[in-house]
Amino acid sequence: MKIGLYDSLAEEISSLTDNLVCLINNAAFNPKIEGDKTSFGRFEDLDINNWNEEVNLNLTSPVFLTKVLLPLFNQDRNKYCKIINIISTYGIVPPNQSIYESLSKKNGFEIIKPMAYPVTKAGLSMVTKYLSTYLGESGFNVNGMAPGGIENGQDQEFISSYSKHVPMGRMAKVDEMLETLLLLATSGSDYINGQIIAVDGGWTTW
Repeated sequence: MKIGLYDSLAEEISSLTDNLVCLINNAAFNPKIEGDKTSFGRFEDLDINNWNEEVNLNLTSPVFLTKVLLPLFNQDRNKYCKIINIISTYGIVPPNQSIYESLSKKNGFEIIKPMAYPVTKAGLSMVTKYLSTYLGESGFNVNGMAPGGIENGQDQEFISSYSKHVPMGRMAKVDEMLETLLLLATSGSDYINGQIIAVDGGWTTW
């Protein structure tokens, strides 16, 4: 996304409200096992153009989008200035490549979760912590939510393999993310700041 597009978006939002209460940075490129598996690949085959595109979308965009939207928050009231960055468990721990092994054997080719997604999500985690200290006295709550793997029509081979690594023994459901997101977006999080909340069934515990 080019810098001018951030400003254009800020202008469009300001035409709708002069009191932005919550920004959720969620857009990201994340290779999905239920999608195009050609997006997976070995570190040795890393392409710089793909790398730059993913860094721009996953990390640069939320940083500069937050920057241009800051003036739209009502900082004087010190209330409902919520910024939520959607991280990932892979922003906390590296991918466990073993969960792809059985599916690789089934499909007849190697599936490896690539580097860019976890690296950019780890970077967004630090953006969250940095802004929580930088903006805290201005009335902002800046937090992150790190979802675990969400069941979404993946091959049962993968679901079973993933679930074995979760203390709760299963993948997440989409609606199980919503309550945590609602907490971070409303007054229940008024004294929560700089935290990355993992909603992962315990994945990052092991």
